[in-house]
Amino acid sequence: MNTKLKKYATQFYGRTWMVWACVLLLGPLVAIWFVMGIVFLLGIGEPPNGDSALVGGITMMIVALLALPFVIESFFLVLARQRPILKIYREGIWIRFLGAEPPLRLETKGLIQEALLHHVAPLIFLITYPVKIWQLLTLKTFQTRIVYLHWEYIEPSNSTQASYTISGWAKVKNNDFEQDVPMKYLTTSYEGDSFGTALRKVVETIEFFWRNPDTRETLPSWQDEELLIHNDTFGFDKQ
Repeated sequence: MNTKLKKYATQFYGRTWMVWACVLLLGPLVAIWFVMGIVFLLGIGEPPNGDSALVGGITMMIVALLALPFVIESFFLVLARQRPILKIYREGIWIRFLGAEPPLRLETKGLIQEALLHHVAPLIFLITYPVKIWQLLTLKTFQTRIVYLHWEYIEPSNSTQASYTISGWAKVKNNDFEQDVPMKYLTTSYEGDSFGTALRKVVETIEFFWRNPDTRETLPSWQDEELLIHNDTFGFDKQ
């Protein structure tokens, strides 16, 4: 029994190389665009494409401002993903959601996907970008939401080589004075690049403990936790 349990990790971290790439590549570019915009606006230099210094400066500043939210969000995700986004406990699964969920998701395949991405992606960007700005201004970009799913409330999950969906009922504490805590049905999906480790290992771990209740006795407990669902701004340093 102990030999089997040693095979399974109980904490899983989010993949960070993509957000690091945005911070390290787009971040310096944004800084350069800001500097170039200021230089052009001050009349120190001229844009290489022949535009006036005023037009070039305004263009550089607009481009930098448009890209800045992506850098800020990626920097937050780099910090937040230094801690686990999923843990396995004796009582159930601990899940940490980072930031606001995307309002739209394109799920198509093959040539249809390529055509839609080519023609529809700019439209989706125009629709979702104001939402991203609003989330940034209202600090929703920096929210973390912690959900505790009890083993007995977790339903059979859908798993493929590229994705994994966890569904179940969680208790939600909306009011500190509320005696009867209501239940909320939650569904979350993970893609192949969601974790720093292979998605297959995460699925195997969850399925193992879900199907073998006796093996959970060696796991740590969350009994000392006060809230079953926690929502906090800049709360990635908690738990």
